[in-house]
Amino acid sequence: MRRLPSEPEHIRKEKVREWSEKWRRRRFIGDMVLLSMILILGISLCIKNSDFVKNLKFRFNSTDCVIHSIDYDYGKGVYFESEGETALIDSGTESHSEELLNFIRTKGIEKLDYLLISDPDEKYLDVLSAVTESTEISRIIISQCDDSLFAAYDDFAFENLVTLSSADNMRYFSIGEMNFDILDAETMSAKVFLENNSFLIYNSCSEETELEIMNFSSYYDFDVLISLDGNLPSQKFIETVTPENIVINGDEKDTADLTASGEIYRTVLNGDVIIKSNGVDFEFECENQ
Repeated sequence: MRRLPSEPEHIRKEKVREWSEKWRRRRFIGDMVLLSMILILGISLCIKNSDFVKNLKFRFNSTDCVIHSIDYDYGKGVYFESEGETALIDSGTESHSEELLNFIRTKGIEKLDYLLISDPDEKYLDVLSAVTESTEISRIIISQCDDSLFAAYDDFAFENLVTLSSADNMRYFSIGEMNFDILDAETMSAKVFLENNSFLIYNSCSEETELEIMNFSSYYDFDVLISLDGNLPSQKFIETVTPENIVINGDEKDTADLTASGEIYRTVLNGDVIIKSNGVDFEFECENQ
C-alpha cells in the first residue's frame, strides 16, 4: 500500500499557529463578554441601591416628608407631613390661634391625623375649637395631666368625634414613612425617623429627663435637633445626641456656647424653617434667608 506524503513541516506549523490564534481570540471574546455581564449586573445592583439614585430622586423634588417649624411669634409648633398624612406638635398658645389658622389655610391642611399637645391647659381648648371649624382632627395626644383636665379634653374629643389618647398610652405612631417615638410623656420630647434621617424634638426637659433620654438614645447621631419652645438643652445633652443641625423654635436665646457641625437656625431670625427629607438626604428652607 502506498503511503501518502505528509504535509511539509512549515505548513503544519502555520496551521497550528492559525488555530492557536483563533482559539485565543475566541477565548478573549468569551472572557470579555462574561466580564461585561458581571460588570453590568454589579453596576445595576449598586445603582439600584445607592444613595446617588436616591439623592437624584430628592433633587428632582420627590420629597418623602416635610418638617415645618412654625414661627408663632415666640410660640411653638412643629408640623409634619408624609405621604398625605399629617401631624402637629403643639398649636401655639391661645393668643396664636389666628396665626395657626392662617398657617392651616395657607398650607391647605384639611386634616390632622395627629395633634400632640405638650401643655394641655384648659385654655388651649379654645384654640382646638377654632381649628376644628376648618380642619378635621383624627387623634389628639396630650401629655401627662390630672384627671379633671383629661376629662375636659375627653369632653371636647367626644363633641368633635376625636380620638383622645395620653402620651403614656400612645408612645409610638407613624404618618406615611415617618415613625414617631415619644421619649418623655410629660414634655412630648420625641425622636422621629425617616429611613436614614433622624430628628429629635426637644422640649424643656429636666436634668433627670435629659439623662433618661441620653441613656436611651446615646447611640444615635441625630441629623437635626428641634428645640420646640426655644429653651436649649445642656451642653452634655448636645454632646451625647450629637445633632448635626439645630433649630430653635421660639424665643431668641444666647447660642454662643451652642455647637453643631452644621447650621443653627432660629425662627425668631429665620422665620418659618422647613426641612425636606427623602430618608437619605435633607435640605433646609427658611422664610427669611
